[in-house]
Amino acid sequence: MMQDEYEKISLRVPKQLKAWANDIADENCQTLSGYIMKLLLEERKRLEQKRIEQQRAQQLRTFATFEEQNHCLRS
Repeated sequence: MMQDEYEKISLRVPKQLKAWANDIADENCQTLSGYIMKLLLEERKRLEQKRIEQQRAQQLRTFATFEEQNHCLRS
């Protein structure tokens, strides 16, 4: 199994936002960077799920069109 590679990034954020994120991280016994990484992973999962749902919807539309065309041919 390959181990994930990590890269350090720097962000400029408003002080109030950083303080809020620090508070949330502290409440969950996490570091700020760990909390940010968790948020990014959750967002990636959400976007991947959205993409999958869009693909499924497209497949259903394609199937419905195919069924409609078949019905017209049989009529």
